[in-house]
Amino acid sequence: MEKFHPENDHDICQSYFLTICRYTMENPFLSSLLSTPHGNDLFEKMLTMLHHYVTATTSSARPGRHTKEEISYVITCAIGSTIGVLHKWTRDNFDLAPEVIAGILTQIFLSGMLPLLS
Repeated sequence: MEKFHPENDHDICQSYFLTICRYTMENPFLSSLLSTPHGNDLFEKMLTMLHHYVTATTSSARPGRHTKEEISYVITCAIGSTIGVLHKWTRDNFDLAPEVIAGILTQIFLSGMLPLLS
């Protein structure tokens, strides 16, 4: 990361999602949990953590174009869609390169989520 000098939101997002993809690919325990429905305990804990994170984040958000409820749904969607993409990718045995998956996640975030958060 010391050599990483982002020029724009795309570079930052691409690097972030690529790191998540590589970590998922290199971590057999995580990828096995993501790829099977038997990871229910993990998903339950993630949803609980997500609820606490969204609640804390939206409670400190300043009023703007969107209500706190709208912001909480956007954050939930961003996290949920990322988990969904990682689930499919692990189920498909990492059939696409991590750079491709990171590119998809970057595009979704920049065109779908970020505009709603600004």
